[in-house]
Amino acid sequence: MRAPRYSLDSDVLAEVGEALFGPHWQNSLARGLGVSSMTVRRWRTRQNTIPGHAIEGMAGLLASREDELSLTRQRLAAAATAG
Repeated sequence: MRAPRYSLDSDVLAEVGEALFGPHWQNSLARGLGVSSMTVRRWRTRQNTIPGHAIEGMAGLLASREDELSLTRQRLAAAATAG
């Protein structure tokens, strides 16, 4: 059985990177995915195709951030009602 093929536009890559790490996202995203920053730059400039495992990795990073933000929002709400 073949692995599923994924496609991710480089603009969406930038959107994900900025959502996770802010305007200077490329090095941080590379660290998060365990790839070189040069690899991320090649994806961004469309010199290389973004592999499926990297897309799945970004989805995992987004899910982790979502969980962190949810917990932070809950703490904030608890603090607002306590004070």
